[in-house]
Amino acid sequence: MDKGVQPGRIIPADATGEVEQWDLPEVNDSDEVQDCAPVTAREIEEIHRAAWQEGFEQGRREGLADAAREIAQKVAELDTLMNTLVHPLEKLDEEVEQQLVQLCVLLTRHLVRRELRTSPEEILGTLREALALLPATQRDVRIFVHPDDARLVRSHWEGEEQERRWRLVEDPTISRGGCRIESERSRIDATVEQRLNALMTQFLGGDREEDAAGRATEEDDA
Repeated sequence: MDKGVQPGRIIPADATGEVEQWDLPEVNDSDEVQDCAPVTAREIEEIHRAAWQEGFEQGRREGLADAAREIAQKVAELDTLMNTLVHPLEKLDEEVEQQLVQLCVLLTRHLVRRELRTSPEEILGTLREALALLPATQRDVRIFVHPDDARLVRSHWEGEEQERRWRLVEDPTISRGGCRIESERSRIDATVEQRLNALMTQFLGGDREEDAAGRATEEDDA
C-alpha cells in the first residue's frame, strides 16, 4: 500500500494509477463437489480378507513348488542310496559265506588236531595208506614226518625202514598226523592240511573252498 494512502479514506482517482483490478472468479453450476462416502468397517475387512487370500494363494503355490522340488531331490537321493546299497549287500553276502566256510575249515582243523593229540597212532594208518599208493618198484623213498611222529613210527616199525628201503626224515614243518612221501618219480602229499582241504573241497565244492582253506593254512602258519 502506498504510504500516501491512509486507511478509511477515499482514494482520489489520480492516486489509482498503481492499483490493479481483481475480478472474482466465475462459479458455474457444473462444478459440483463430489461427495466421498466414508469406507465402512465391513469394506475394510473385505479388503483385508481379499489381500490375505491373495497372499495365501501365492504362498501356497510357492510352498507346493518348493515341496515338489524337495521331494524330487529326496527321491533322487534315496534312489542313489538304494543303488549303492545293492552291490555292498551282495558283496556282504559273499563275504559272510566265505567267512562261514573259513570258520568251518578252522573248526575242523582244530578237531582233527585234537584227535591226533589223543590218538597219535593215526600217523601209522596215514603212512600205510600213503605208501600203498607207491608203485612196488619205487626206490629211494623218503618219508617226511613230524619229529614226534618219527619216534612213534620207529618204535612201531622197527626194522622195516631198512627192509622196505625207505628213509624216515624228520620235518618240523609238517603237522603231526600227516606225512609227505617223495621218491624218484613220485610225490604224495598226505599232510593234514592237504587231506583236510581235499575233504572240505569234496564236501563244499569249488574254488571258493580252496581259497578259504588256503587262507586258513596261512593263518595257521602265521
